[in-house]
Amino acid sequence: HDALPIWTAVFAPSVQILGEPECSDLPFGFCGNDYPAAAALPPSVLAEVGDQTRTLGDHLRELGYRGVFGVDLVIDGRGRVFPCEINPRFQNSTALLNFGLAATPASTPAVAHLASFAGTAGEISSRTVPGPPLSQVIVHSSIHAPDQVSGSGIASGHYRRAGDDYVFCSDTFDPRELADD
Repeated sequence: HDALPIWTAVFAPSVQILGEPECSDLPFGFCGNDYPAAAALPPSVLAEVGDQTRTLGDHLRELGYRGVFGVDLVIDGRGRVFPCEINPRFQNSTALLNFGLAATPASTPAVAHLASFAGTAGEISSRTVPGPPLSQVIVHSSIHAPDQVSGSGIASGHYRRAGDDYVFCSDTFDPRELADD
């Protein structure tokens, strides 16, 4: 059996969008991810995020863990980085990385995940893989009682905000196919 890679593949961080009242009625409800916002963080903060993620991944590997994981980090007002949660699974933001890196499919989280079980490094280097210029917003229904639902429901798909309304644009879920209109 080939030796497993001796490093952790680290992908670019995203900023989690939390508690937006238009998206969730929960104070810390998950509302999406923003890679460009994370890329705009100070370089020293991004380096610390990468270093801490790599350290945690190396420790997980030493314990026998293989595969994709995510780390939730909090950055205080002085730029200090604190890990607060490790999620040993694909994250919601992983889909955006896979879409955004599709032009170089050998460097996606999905390939890195499979490579970790195959005992190969794939084509992922030990440097942090940059994130795509993509963001996503997740809107959760705040309707709790069935008698509040009217009509035949809301179609899944891509919507744009128009004043106080949302206008259906398409049924695609591939961000590469979404227009900037």
